[in-house]
Amino acid sequence: MTISINHQSPRRFRCEHRQIRRAHAHGELISKLLNRLCSVVGVWRNKLWPRRLGARRQVSTGTGMAFDREDAKLAAGLLVAALAALAGYNAVRARRAIAARAYGCVMEIGGLRLHFIEAGSGMPLLLLHGNGSMAEDFKWSGIFDEAAKTYRVLAFDRPGFGRSSRSRRRWSAGDQADLIHAAVNRLGIEKYLVLGHSWGAWIALELARRHSPSVAGIVLVSGYYYPPPRLDLALAALPALPVIGTVFRHALLPLLVRHAWPWAMGKIFQPAAIAGDFAALAKDVASRPSQLRAVCFESASMLGAALSRKASYRDIAVPTGILGSRRPLVRRGTGCATPACGDLWLSP
Repeated sequence: MTISINHQSPRRFRCEHRQIRRAHAHGELISKLLNRLCSVVGVWRNKLWPRRLGARRQVSTGTGMAFDREDAKLAAGLLVAALAALAGYNAVRARRAIAARAYGCVMEIGGLRLHFIEAGSGMPLLLLHGNGSMAEDFKWSGIFDEAAKTYRVLAFDRPGFGRSSRSRRRWSAGDQADLIHAAVNRLGIEKYLVLGHSWGAWIALELARRHSPSVAGIVLVSGYYYPPPRLDLALAALPALPVIGTVFRHALLPLLVRHAWPWAMGKIFQPAAIAGDFAALAKDVASRPSQLRAVCFESASMLGAALSRKASYRDIAVPTGILGSRRPLVRRGTGCATPACGDLWLSP
């Protein structure tokens, strides 16, 4: 190693020597860590990495250490191998999660596999879940079984969620409304009620707008009617980006979702107790890369709606109930609202 000195003060000279010693110490530490990694994965250390990185390292004042091309290729190879291993592990876990829930009905429609669960008899009632959720949520909450005492209840896994597939086309709320309407028509249903929660409320509104002769009424629960721009939507939409987002969704994001699951459940159920079945069974399904892709794209749609012109609902002509969460109130019609069910608007 050659050190050039051009009229430097002794203090600055000692400072440079300390930087060089620290660089050597860091190089030795990195060498030990990489040697240990190579031994863990069963790779011959002397074929992949030299014993001393310092012999192949260039040190310059102010810039520190720099890997040469072979070092960079090896580091990139190890990173790709680690990401591929994580993606494979997440794929196996996703397949097991879906295989454990092989019940309900599946139909092929519009080039998609559409899954739904059905029970009860009477007036058909369609249940549409929100973003990041699935049809089984209505089952675990007790809404499905309670409604099945009076109605013929059909809870759908929307495209990309639960056991339903999702193509790479842009699935807007209108597209999903057309898909659900075509599915119930295939089942011989001509008139039906719709309950939509969160993102599902958008689809319920589109069903009322596009297929009003078939919709007897809609119930909107915690809908996203006039969305404001939100930072969390922008962050949630980032994994929808091509290439980098794809790698992140398949390798790292499922691990983060599973790690944060207890915290998320506390936020969702607070102050009520966390439903045991939901917390135990939904985690692996919700953390599948395919479902995370659907979540990211629908978050991007919500952000796009927030940044575009505000929606108008003056053309909704079917009876509509709106269930919120602030204070009990009844408007335009008759109905019963209690503090337990929040705000309820009924329009003729």
